[in-house]
Amino acid sequence: MADTSLALTIFLFCLSGSMNVKAVTLYFRTGGTFTLDPGLPGIPRNILWTHGSDKAVEWRGQAEKLETYTYREFKDKSTLNLTTGALTVRDLVKDLSGTYKLELTTERGLSEFTQTVEVLDPVPKPEVSCVQEGNTTRLFCFAKDHQVQFRWSGPDLDGMSWGPMNGSADIIIGKQGSYSCEVKNPVSEKKQSFHTKDCGSTEDWTTIIAVIVAMVLIFILTVIACFIKKHCTRKGSDGNKPGVAKREDRDNSRRTLT
Repeated sequence: MADTSLALTIFLFCLSGSMNVKAVTLYFRTGGTFTLDPGLPGIPRNILWTHGSDKAVEWRGQAEKLETYTYREFKDKSTLNLTTGALTVRDLVKDLSGTYKLELTTERGLSEFTQTVEVLDPVPKPEVSCVQEGNTTRLFCFAKDHQVQFRWSGPDLDGMSWGPMNGSADIIIGKQGSYSCEVKNPVSEKKQSFHTKDCGSTEDWTTIIAVIVAMVLIFILTVIACFIKKHCTRKGSDGNKPGVAKREDRDNSRRTLT
């Protein structure tokens, strides 16, 4: 029984040494660089990195021609460390997200390493607005990226924790002052501040809209009145022309008789 336990322990130790799986996802920002270092022992003889089910970078150390082969989007943007087997990829785009697997052959045999990577855009700066509804002040925070977390900070909002944000978030505040909306994702963080003195009320907006509508109506009525007046004046002038002609005809007739 002791021999069986010892054999099982040795087997599990060897298995853990030959396969190194990183369960934690690594996050990187678009345009950046990442390096995946497996940390496996031994001198590499053959190195093969795959991205998903496709080959990414390969080095055949036992071949006659010692060359590094890069495939698809990894051409001209990847570097392979032939001593450690580490893979470096530059100019990251979202399509480079996924699972990377290394098959490393050394004098000890075949070892494997797996790592999940996700490439994200930096979080955009949020937009903050405010509405005064009677005695209630409500703040709104908007972010174009829906996969972010957010939190408010301000005079009466100390200690608020981060939470998921689905495009927008709002909060009712009880004190006047400067408030901030912070948003973040795994690769960046941004903040936008807003002071309650710049907050407009719904009543103010109603008044402004009413004034604008009234001014537009006055302008339209003025244009119509000017058009009618001009049209009537022109019609009156045209109507006098026949009478003038008749008087001139009568005067000419009298001169003829005389």
